[in-house]
Amino acid sequence: MSHLKKEMPSMFGKDTKKKELLNGLADTFASLQQQHQISAGDFPNLQRMQEQLQYHDFSKFPLLKPKLLETVDRMLAVDIARLMTMIPKEEEQRADTAVVKVQLFAFCCQLTSAVELTS
Repeated sequence: MSHLKKEMPSMFGKDTKKKELLNGLADTFASLQQQHQISAGDFPNLQRMQEQLQYHDFSKFPLLKPKLLETVDRMLAVDIARLMTMIPKEEEQRADTAVVKVQLFAFCCQLTSAVELTS
């Protein structure tokens, strides 16, 4: 979106430039893929995006915020990775708790059977 906004003229020829940008959206996607190392699957459907964008004023799109992009990259690289290492530990604890519950249930069943036999 930021790329489309930067490409728009400030005064004249906006409609012509908009049509040109929409027709070249595939090239824009390819360029952004290489520039930001983004996989093709992370982009929206090209035809649907072209259809949706024709109704918007590109000059009103927000500009890319490099600091925000750095923060998100750091979060994905560091914070999410740290959280992912915690998941197996949590699953392991859940499994241990499940085993204890099963053992406790079996013990209670044995107690109940023993009480019934003595009654």
